[in-house]
Amino acid sequence: MADGEVVVEARDSSGAVVGKAGFKPGVKPEGRSSKSSARVATASGCDSGGGRDACIYVYGDGLYIDLWETRAYGNWGCSTAYYQRNGNVVASYRICPGTTQEGMYYSYWDANRSYHDSDQVCNQWSGSVARPCLWIEA
Repeated sequence: MADGEVVVEARDSSGAVVGKAGFKPGVKPEGRSSKSSARVATASGCDSGGGRDACIYVYGDGLYIDLWETRAYGNWGCSTAYYQRNGNVVASYRICPGTTQEGMYYSYWDANRSYHDSDQVCNQWSGSVARPCLWIEA
């Protein structure tokens, strides 16, 4: 972990990590979380609503998403990353930075599921109006 980084992991009943949220102080928008650093996103997008940039990254094939990631930049205290499908929250992870220094909020979820053609997937962080979205297409 980077100096001052805060990380929270989510585990399934077998103990496997299925999601993570973190905050890296001092990281600029081009920074990447550790889960996907060697992969190229299948689809991605960003939104700078309210002056707070947030991005969505999905990895998969066709209608199948195996990894879904989001990042936001700044520092507005504790925040929850919401993963939304067609407007409904399907997963969420909360992180509280251990500093007031600006940096990168990040979260990933091992979605490992198929979606329908024309489903809309979005991310939103509590405390930010930015809401990047993507459309799933076959």
